[in-house]
Amino acid sequence: MISNFLQSAILACLVISGLIVLILLVRNPLRKLAGAGIAYQLWAVLPLSLLAMFLPHRQYLDMADKSMAPANHLISGTTLLEIQPASIWPIILVSVWLIGSLCLLGLLGMQHLHFLRRLGKLTEIEGVYLASDVDTGPALAGCFRPKIIVPADFYERYSEAEQALIIRHELVHKGRGDVIANTLFALLQCLFWFNPLVHVAARCFRLDQELACDASVIAQEPQARRTYAEAMLKTQLSVTPSALACHWPSRHPLKERIMQLQQNNPSKLKRVVAYAVLSCLCSVSAYSAWAATPVSSVATPIQTGQDADKSEVGSYSVAMDIKVAGIKSSPVL
Repeated sequence: MISNFLQSAILACLVISGLIVLILLVRNPLRKLAGAGIAYQLWAVLPLSLLAMFLPHRQYLDMADKSMAPANHLISGTTLLEIQPASIWPIILVSVWLIGSLCLLGLLGMQHLHFLRRLGKLTEIEGVYLASDVDTGPALAGCFRPKIIVPADFYERYSEAEQALIIRHELVHKGRGDVIANTLFALLQCLFWFNPLVHVAARCFRLDQELACDASVIAQEPQARRTYAEAMLKTQLSVTPSALACHWPSRHPLKERIMQLQQNNPSKLKRVVAYAVLSCLCSVSAYSAWAATPVSSVATPIQTGQDADKSEVGSYSVAMDIKVAGIKSSPVL
């Protein structure tokens, strides 16, 4: 059982690595073609492909048609059990895998708690929560009940137009459920903590998320590009990272976000072409991930009762008792 789990986990890791490489190669051309929003949606390939790997992938064998076959023919077409000495390496590898996942999960949890402590006591003003620290925010925190959090000097630092744009930016995060998306990606990092591609993908995912949010705000307020850029420049980047909240971390490429504001909205034709490409990539990736999973053979039961009486004489069943490493199994063919 542990060997099967390890085999499935390694296969999932290989699939994820291949998809991440594909996304990293396609995201920038797709963003230039149809905007930042569709480049962010490209990351949906990862969860769709992982879910596809859990879909049934079985090969059904009709044993009723083979009941009249000679015994040596049936046995020659059956994969025999390979008896090998028990190995402790699968147990060690799975244990190291789980310990590493739990350690990273604890580290991300501590970082998020430290981020929340930096906020201090929150003061609600018209649905917006003022933090006690001027160096934290704007941000959106809370998985099930997300809150828009702004720095303590929010109403003094920003003009009314800038305040409206920042709040709209966080509302876009809230409407799309980006906090939940960040949480799921953090769990993916914990699961594949040893894969450097996953950590690179997490950083690119957060960047595409912010660029898509900026593009959505500018699409609603196209005349506010300069005001939006000035609000970005006034924002102090958070020095306390959090893998779950939507905020502007210290390593965020602010220059790239400001340059992205200068791009015009893509035409309808470009959006249609981009969505067609995105649909093809999702379909092909999900099918490839499903096809890569091992096929499990399932034998259909032979006829019983009156149907069995009508079958021709000469059908038979083969029963075996196999005991390996103290584990007994009794397969029937």
